[in-house]
Amino acid sequence: MKKSLLIKAFILLFIVSAFADGDNPLFSIKFSGGMSWISRENDLKHWFQGEKDYLIWLGNQPNYSTEANYPFKVEEPEGSLELVFRPFENLGFSLGIGYTKRKWDSSGEITYDYSGELGSEKIEISLKNGLNIVPVTFSAIFSVPLSFLRANIFAGGGYYFAEAKFDEGVNYSYPKFPGKDNYKHTYSLDIKTRFGGAGFHAGAGLEIKIFSLLSFFMDAIYRNVELGNIKGELHWKEVIEWSGYKNENSGTKKNQTLWIGSFKTDGSKFKRAIFSEEAPSLFENAKPFKYNLSGVYLKAGLIISF
Repeated sequence: MKKSLLIKAFILLFIVSAFADGDNPLFSIKFSGGMSWISRENDLKHWFQGEKDYLIWLGNQPNYSTEANYPFKVEEPEGSLELVFRPFENLGFSLGIGYTKRKWDSSGEITYDYSGELGSEKIEISLKNGLNIVPVTFSAIFSVPLSFLRANIFAGGGYYFAEAKFDEGVNYSYPKFPGKDNYKHTYSLDIKTRFGGAGFHAGAGLEIKIFSLLSFFMDAIYRNVELGNIKGELHWKEVIEWSGYKNENSGTKKNQTLWIGSFKTDGSKFKRAIFSEEAPSLFENAKPFKYNLSGVYLKAGLIISF
């Protein structure tokens, strides 16, 4: 039985190989790395800009001073591996897997000055937002061989597996709190969740033959990807302390979804995001948060054919 299956496999490989000639290897592997850029029309960008605008607005109010550090980085390195099957000189197919890690750290500070003996109170905010993405893609490739060069045009789709992690910390301090000297209140939360979604891509590239079975290539790709349904279990911890007193609490909140909406105060609106089981009532036009990963991916690498 095993011998029969082996014979059939060799016959199938022989038939398929008949479509390929010596200058057109049937299989090849592409190893690549490059840089990808995502769209600035992104819920994360709007969230960060909203937090920054809110702190700037608050800093202009009487007795307040603020600092805001909410950078939004659109570019990150990315790597990928593809198996290419080329049964015809001008037509091929590829199955690929990639990986990229994106990280956005932000922070803010709010100080309110009572003046005089009451001194001032301070709130320090920090947010670490990480995203790991593993795309699995399929492409159809149209090729035009040109001596030692090959020009390619390709398009396809895929599924993008993602893992997001959020760590947020809020530290409140008021050294001259009446009756509670050196008052401190810290609150932290973290949530880790997995999700994913489909995407589409198209691009063009150029291969340069180095040896008979080794080539260098460059590809430029545009992809359309938007990932949502970001929900999971939230873990929180709270510590309240002052001179001679300390109390700690912790817990979990299940089925927490990340929402984004407009927060309104004194006639001004700011985009903000929050984890909640249901759409938060304090937001106008609240909607589930989405990562827009659409953008350009430029990569280069080596092709080994066999």
